[in-house]
Amino acid sequence: MSEETIITVAEGVVWTRVDDEIIAIDPRTEHFFGLRGAGIEAWEAIVSGTTVGGALAAILARYDVPAAQAKADLEGLLENLLARRLIGIGEQAPRE
Repeated sequence: MSEETIITVAEGVVWTRVDDEIIAIDPRTEHFFGLRGAGIEAWEAIVSGTTVGGALAAILARYDVPAAQAKADLEGLLENLLARRLIGIGEQAPRE
């Protein structure tokens, strides 16, 4: 998945933040997912309408981790959220 790929919250998914965790739920499928740590930064970036690169930048701005590790972890998270149909992947963002 390229860094220009747009990520969105899937239609119908609801979420809430409870203390240090975000819970995302698709009421139609009853799939849910709890996010902590860097997952919170990733989710908040997704909710605001971002790209893979934008979510990665949000994580790197908050955590002192190697970029390659953060990218691999983010891609794993996105694949997991996709499998549960909690997010959608759009087209590549236009280059400026």
